[in-house]
Formats: sequence, C-alpha cells, structure tokens
Amino acid sequence: MEGAKVKRDMDSHNGKYSVMVNFDGKHNMNFRHLSQVIPVKARTDYTIQLFVKSDDIITAEDLHWQVYCLHTKGLDARSEPIFGTHDWKPILISFTTPDDCKAVNLRLTRDKSDKINNLISGTMWVDDVSIARNH
Repeated sequence: MEGAKVKRDMDSHNGKYSVMVNFDGKHNMNFRHLSQVIPVKARTDYTIQLFVKSDDIITAEDLHWQVYCLHTKGLDARSEPIFGTHDWKPILISFTTPDDCKAVNLRLTRDKSDKINNLISGTMWVDDVSIARNH
C-alpha cells in the first residue's frame, strides 16, 4: 500500500520475528491494513495483550489498536495512542463482548487527518499478541 510497508522483522520481543509497520512520512492515510480475527464468546470479559515498540512515530491523528465485533455492533475498544520512540512495552485492551458477538477483529488503526501536519512517519513493531478471558 502506498505510504506504509508491513513486513516480518527479526527485531522481536519474544521468539524470532515480529511484524513491522513503517510509515514513509509522505502520506496522509487511513490505515487498517494489519488485523487479526479472533473467535470469542458473547457476554464475556477479555483482555488482549500485545507488545509494541516504536521508533519516531509522528502523526496528528492517533495510531492505536482497536477491537470491534465482526457482524455485530456494540464494541469499540481502543488502546492508548502509539507515538514517539519506545522500547518494547505491553499494551492491554480490556473489553466485554456484546450479545451475538462470535468474533472480534484486532486491528492497527489510523484515520486520515484534516490537520495541517497530517502526514504519518516512523516505525512500529508488534509481537506476542495474546487474549485471555477475565474471571
């Protein structure tokens, strides 16, 4: 896709590889190109944990992880924004699935910006994604 590259990278939190996303700093883009569908049970509490590392992420719009139900409304959980430069750190997203929710989509999201400084640049890595039912 124009403006971003997604690839496997050897810089990992645990194991051999992570997924790297590099934004070229020349585009104002909607980004929804990295996602995972996860089966879940309705009316259940979950926490997704993932480890993220960033290098000079600059954006006027939030770059964040979003969780929503496929084919059902009622869930829009989001992580804290990802920006700047940080070593590997955990990100937790807790949520309760609504009625009739059988699968959620976890995706990296960035909305196109109407601001003057609307470009996105930098690199982000993600590794060690897990989901757990809360008791």
